Amino acid sequence: LASGLVISIIFTLLRAIFSVDPNGSVALTAICVVGILLLMTLLVFVYFVVFYTVAGIILKRISWKEALGEGVALARSNWLLSLEVSSILFVVTIIIGLVGFFLIFLFLGLPLYFILYVAANGFQLAVPAASVDLLQLFLYALVMAMWGVLSALQMVAWTSLYLQIQKKIPLQSHTLHVGNLVRCLI
Repeated sequence: LASGLVISIIFTLLRAIFSVDPNGSVALTAICVVGILLLMTLLVFVYFVVFYTVAGIILKRISWKEALGEGVALARSNWLLSLEVSSILFVVTIIIGLVGFFLIFLFLGLPLYFILYVAANGFQLAVPAASVDLLQLFLYALVMAMWGVLSALQMVAWTSLYLQIQKKIPLQSHTLHVGNLVRCLI
């Protein structure tokens, strides 16, 4: 509900930016852009707080009020480290998404293009429909497995960060640790 509200506010501000008359107010456009940036910053901070709160409830078995206070404190004191981890995971997600898109194109787009080309030129199609269905099923299973591995990586990375922060060991960079997790999963 909260995410839907924030997203609708962002899109309302975007509509306001793009509906401004080119000869109109530059100040209104600037206010809308700043508003979007502030909302996005707030949304990222809320994400960190929610993750740390849930981790506190699950791993430390504390009440949600205590976990919420701890989540706010952890997000405040470790915001740069959290931003670094989320940036790394974002890049990994983009890479896996591009690989998934390539696989979808390779395993689904090219065979369907070939089938449509052959059918359009009046040739008899030698590939039974069941084999195309099996190919499609295999592709869906592969993409789901990739997203499952990605979800596991993200949960392990965030939980590992939470546990490292709880040890109160000063961390200089979490990049190496997340990189080791990615290498272990690959």
